[in-house]
Order: sequence, then structure tokens, then C-alpha cells
Amino acid sequence: MADISDPAFQALCQSIHDTPSLHERLFNLTDPDDFIAAVRQLASIQGYDLKEEDVRQSMHTGRKAWIERNRT
Repeated sequence: MADISDPAFQALCQSIHDTPSLHERLFNLTDPDDFIAAVRQLASIQGYDLKEEDVRQSMHTGRKAWIERNRT
């Protein structure tokens, strides 16, 4: 599993967040498998070997954090 504290992983995440067109393209994908494939492809282009399970775990962690932030 990817270490989310890994500088390469952090750089990938930052690249996604800092590039509006990329961010929009990824987050407009409605099929989780398409999203995972696109993130893995981007990671590969940037020289980072990101496994499907790494992306799924990040999605789960992000979803859990979002739910916790939005609880009233």
C-alpha cells in the first residue's frame, strides 16, 4: 500500500489539486473504476507506481473524512 506521507505521493496529490483542468476531469468521472484507472495513469506518467488498492484506500479515507467534517 502507498505511504501517504511519501513525498512522491504528496506531489501527485498536490498536482491534482493545483491543476484545475485535471482536478475537474478526474472528479467528473462517475464510475469508481474509471476514476481509479485515471489516477493510476496520472501517477504512472509522473513516475509513481500506484496500485489499485492504494487509490481505493485513499478514496475510502477521503470519504470518511468528508463524512466526519459534514456531521452536524
